[in-house]
Order: sequence, then structure tokens, then C-alpha cells
Amino acid sequence: MSTGAEMGNDDGLTHTEIVPLNPYLECTPLDLLAPVPQIMASGGLLDHQFPLTCGGVTNSLTNEFVDHCYNLANRTHKIKLLAGGRSSAAAILWERGGDINRKLWVTGGMSATDFLDSTELVDLKTSEFGPLFPTKLASHCLVKLDESRALLTGGFYMTSTSQVLETANTYLYDNVVEKWTLHGPLLIGRYTHACGYIQDKADSQLSMAIVVGGLYSDGQDQYVLASVELLTFADNVIDSMTWSIGPTLPMAISGGSGITTMDRTQFLLVGGNHVLTTGILAVTRSIFRMECQGGSCQWTTLLAELQVARSFAVTLWVPDYLALCNHFN
Repeated sequence: MSTGAEMGNDDGLTHTEIVPLNPYLECTPLDLLAPVPQIMASGGLLDHQFPLTCGGVTNSLTNEFVDHCYNLANRTHKIKLLAGGRSSAAAILWERGGDINRKLWVTGGMSATDFLDSTELVDLKTSEFGPLFPTKLASHCLVKLDESRALLTGGFYMTSTSQVLETANTYLYDNVVEKWTLHGPLLIGRYTHACGYIQDKADSQLSMAIVVGGLYSDGQDQYVLASVELLTFADNVIDSMTWSIGPTLPMAISGGSGITTMDRTQFLLVGGNHVLTTGILAVTRSIFRMECQGGSCQWTTLLAELQVARSFAVTLWVPDYLALCNHFN
């Protein structure tokens, strides 16, 4: 499928849009409107047909927390989150009891009073608590490696002295033994970054987990990152505990939304915040694509752009029944 939806931004948008990757295709969403504004939400396409957006806040200034997941295919359908409001979480589609892609695993984040180490498994009817995180964490990113393994990367947390710090830690979760294992650290601690999983186009046995952009703090100032880190797999086995430097982004981005294509050979970074030459933080409409061939990866800037500049949004693939598309020359 060649369409993706992007929801929410710093102003708490309810508006959604379809971005076709085919330059000769023009698409509009069919009644895809979030019931409440959402920013810093998480989400996914449940059971390959139901787009869910979960939690977040309605406005980044007032921090009014959203305590439901919403099925954008049916605006009256919502699922209550057990943790109440949950913002700056990360979510992936997950297997539970053999039901592949029938649960959305919503992890960590912040409530109105604390950072969270709880997780929830959400389906179309209810939510249940999932495995605890190894630590309380927000603005992290979670990579689904396969149906039994996930990789937790970066994020920020609060120390015992109430200092907020980013982390370079990564953890590998094994769904078979239900256990987190501390993995090799990132080269740079970061949060509000994007992440994903990509296969080499020339070698189907070579794949990589990728971490892209985000924010880094030296204790006084924050820096928007253009750096990319890779963790290589051969025959689906992690080659090393060590992350390596990947191709630099065309521009430094934080709060961008990452998504991998269905064949897992392309990673897209959609929207986000970047710093202008004047030093002002701005929101971009750009979409960047990373592909790898023969162990060499590179970025290209797509001709397709967002209609509305967005950051801290949710990006997911949209089934055909929710989009109206027309070809043009």
C-alpha cells in the first residue's frame, strides 16, 4: 500500500491527511477525523484495518491528558486506557496469545503526575496491563524486530533528585520468556527520536534497527540531532552489541514520526521540528526516505510533502477502504 496518515501536531490537530508515496496519486481521507485533538500520542493499524491513536495531550501548553484510544474508522468507538492519561508513549503492534497484530502495545510515557513504567495491550474492546518496562521512561522509541522481540531505545527519565535526563540505554524484550535484557547503549543519548527496522535491498539476510534524530541535552542546552545510528542483524541474529553511525539526515529533526514500508526495505521520517539558520525552531512538511543496498544506506527527500507541517504526530498505513485516491498524469 502506498498511503500513510499523519495525525496531530503542536496545536493539537484533529485533522488527518493521506500522503501517497506514488507521485501520480492524489488521495483524501474518508471521514478520518480524530474526535479530540491529540499531540504526543501513539498509535498503529490494528488487525490491518483499524487505525488507533492512543493518549497524548490535547494541547502542548495546557497538558490536558487524553485517557482513551480512538478508532479513527469509527469516531464513536473508543477504548479506555487503564493508566488514565498517557502522553509521550511509544506503541507497536504486538502478538499476545497467538493473535499477531491484534494488540497495540502502548508503553511508558508520562501521566499528569509521574513518568510511567507500565504498559498496556489494547484491542478493539478493552485494554489490559502488559509487561512492565525496566524503568520509568518517556519520549522513547520502540522497534518491533519480529513477532517475539522488541527493542527499546533512548528516552528521558526523572532522577531521584527530580532532574530530567535523556538516556542512551537500549533494552531487548523477548516475548517468549517475557524478559527485558539490557543491550548495547546508543552512541548518543536521545529522546523524541524516531526508530524503525529496515532490510537491505541487495541482501535479504541483512537488516538493521535504526534510530533517527531527536533531542540531546548537555545539561544546559538542548540540541536537535541529525545523527543516525544502526544496529545490524545477519540472518535475524544481532551481529553486535555495538551501534554504528549511519547516514546523516538531510536536516536535524526532533519529534518526527517514523514508519517502515510494508516490505521493510524503506524507512520514512515524516515531519518534525528543525532549527532554521536564524536559530528559530520550525515545523517541517518534509518526508525523508532511507534505503540500504549492499550495506550502504542513504537518505532522499521525497517530492511528496505534508499539506500541514506537523510534529509529534502519529503516522500509520491506511487501508484502501479509508482513502479515496485518483491517478493523474
